Amino acid sequence: MHYQKGRITMAMQREAKGNGYPEPYTTKKGTLYRARITIKGKRYTKAGFTTKRGAREWIDRLKKSKIEGTLSDPNGITFSAYAKHFIDHQHGLEHKRKTIEGYESILSYHLLPYFKNKRIRSITTIDVNIFFDSLAKEGLAVKTKRNIRNVLNGIMVLAVQENVIGFNPLTKIPVFRETKKENRRALTGEEVRQLLHALDAYYEKKKNYKNVNMLIYPYVYLAIYTGARRGELCALTWDDIDVEKGTVSINKSINEHLDIEVPKTTNAYRVNVIPKDVMAKLLPFKDSKCNKVFHTCTGEYIKPSNIARAFRNILKFSALPHICLHELRHTHATLALRAGVPITDISKQLGHASISTTLDFYSHASNESSENVVKGFSEIVDNIE
Repeated sequence: MHYQKGRITMAMQREAKGNGYPEPYTTKKGTLYRARITIKGKRYTKAGFTTKRGAREWIDRLKKSKIEGTLSDPNGITFSAYAKHFIDHQHGLEHKRKTIEGYESILSYHLLPYFKNKRIRSITTIDVNIFFDSLAKEGLAVKTKRNIRNVLNGIMVLAVQENVIGFNPLTKIPVFRETKKENRRALTGEEVRQLLHALDAYYEKKKNYKNVNMLIYPYVYLAIYTGARRGELCALTWDDIDVEKGTVSINKSINEHLDIEVPKTTNAYRVNVIPKDVMAKLLPFKDSKCNKVFHTCTGEYIKPSNIARAFRNILKFSALPHICLHELRHTHATLALRAGVPITDISKQLGHASISTTLDFYSHASNESSENVVKGFSEIVDNIE
């Protein structure tokens, strides 16, 4: 690795003044950048940036957090403040936007409500164990609990590296593991009927109100009858709905930043059939001024997380037990399989990349036959093709 002598000297001068500098270096993968900055006599270095801009942004964020006081007093740093620094740090590592969105979602829904104003230095292994015990009561999937642990551990690892804390309280806490392959939970036919009955009752009581909670009414029906993903349903427009044919075209998805994303595979493009009575429940929500099926009062797409929040509000209002919104997709697939629908058709309906994915997730359902489940499902989903 070679540089011009004058360039290095100027870079070192900038670093000495506290400005920092991105330094290029060569690897087998090409040119990468290393960020360097000295603050209050301490040098900070981070390598692996694919662009000079990424290294510079990391330097700027570090300067802001260190110099402006966010992390200036380790004894007083709250979990909330350091979590924000952690997210800034992840941006500097140039993770994919969706990855960081996942971190932010875990912080917002799980970690911040519990640890928010607690000083990060005061968090003990006992505190973390109590937190994980509380997760167990929420009925979360093992994968979800593992993701939560990974984010919390990442925060603590960074805090140790930056001398904010002296010990990672998660060191002796084991990773969540499945004792056997976890079968994804699906509602029974009776549970689906209870949910839809509660939705109908809520709609009749609140149908004159225009808010996000009301949109959960057609959303749940579509989720159960199509098996589509949350982002796919939130991205629907009325151009995707064929009222005469009774079909819904799944051809895009939307993320938390309201960016429209195209499917990763051709199998994700699909046209699903829904019964006439479900289409009839959808039509009252059609707005002549807006082509989006699920939209705000200003005509913008609704964030998938807001749909999930509205669903939780409906469950609470109806005194129903906890149901994860994604379980509606598993319910569609599992009940269809138990009702005798060929797994090849279910795979197409779900938009899986291959039938092996469907078999991997739902093969357990084919071994469980129940006249009550089949009868219940035939009353609920009677036109899946």
